[in-house]
Amino acid sequence: MGVSVSRRIEARTRQVQQATQVVAAFREASSDGSKQFTSPVPTAEEGSRRGPGEADGREVAYTDTSSAWAMLQTGVHPKDINVGALPKKILRNVKNNKPRGRSNGKVHNSTQWDNHQDNTIVIPYETTEQVESDDLCSVCGVYTGNEIYPCRVCSKVYHEICLQKIGQCQGREALNLLLRAKTNIGWSCHECETLGPLLTEEEMQDLIDAFERCDINKDSSLSLDEYLNYRQKTMEELDIRLTEEELDRERAKFKVMDVNQTGTLDWWEFLNFEAVRKLGRRSKNTLVRLLSAKEIDMARQTFRAFDDNNDGRITEFEARETYSRWPEQKKTASLDLHVDTNARMLMAADTKSTGTVTWMDFLRDQALYILAARPNLPNFPPVKQAWEANKR
Repeated sequence: MGVSVSRRIEARTRQVQQATQVVAAFREASSDGSKQFTSPVPTAEEGSRRGPGEADGREVAYTDTSSAWAMLQTGVHPKDINVGALPKKILRNVKNNKPRGRSNGKVHNSTQWDNHQDNTIVIPYETTEQVESDDLCSVCGVYTGNEIYPCRVCSKVYHEICLQKIGQCQGREALNLLLRAKTNIGWSCHECETLGPLLTEEEMQDLIDAFERCDINKDSSLSLDEYLNYRQKTMEELDIRLTEEELDRERAKFKVMDVNQTGTLDWWEFLNFEAVRKLGRRSKNTLVRLLSAKEIDMARQTFRAFDDNNDGRITEFEARETYSRWPEQKKTASLDLHVDTNARMLMAADTKSTGTVTWMDFLRDQALYILAARPNLPNFPPVKQAWEANKR
């Protein structure tokens, strides 16, 4: 077990070091120093000579790094990305549109989602659609009679041996996590268990830079002291000084992040946890749009467990009744506290103070926690209180 974890950490350490080199190469390859070229910025004098939409007759050559960044986000090993082979493109007759993501010469973070994604989204509570997994293994694509394991996020299924052939499920710990696919907890495949693909290129770059800054001794892992130093500096940028009580919460959070319980954080542990902080800054409607059909269906089943009369609304009475009769809850002195705490958290989704939580209120409120549960963690599921603290 120790050897398996050690090898995995060593491999991830090399990956962080190589990722840094790839990022540097991306910057050099981009014509204006950004990660992905969007459009040239005309000077004020040039803009004054042409009307909106008029061609300026210029040609601009640049390297398109979008595919490489997509590969890096989805977990492709940096050494397997050939930066020199990235396609070269030319923009001709560039129009005088307003430059995107720039103001007074400063580059601002753009996003990969459109503004309309912040608009209210409605997902029906009652539906006849069945959310099912694929019939054949996503790797071999054939029926072998061997047991298949479904992903709890996407529709793909896998054979254990096929996962091992592609370098997944190596070691006892990974196999134990795979067995969760047959339980109510579920298991996320290698394509779904990382939160990296949900981030924009700017957010991913920000986390890479943050990891490098707080890795003081440059061993490609973060100690507790390095992590606390990183959190203090982050909050000081907002003119906030962490109190001793808040530092204690950060120490507890560090233990949650340290999935392998090695006393340090590697890049992927840091990424998955900090990604939740990034996602928590987006609107709830935007987060709902990131949920898969399976995740929405599971949320619907959870909501129905509270909705006794099936009217699409949860009252405080229904919430208390449901929490009080959960199988794992025994009649103890702490039961009332359990019911009060959880019922209050659930009813907090009633932002309009109507006295009830609708299906969409519930889904919007739970979206971040559903996404945060994608990584296969030994201490799954993450409690809502922990992720609430993490959004700061």
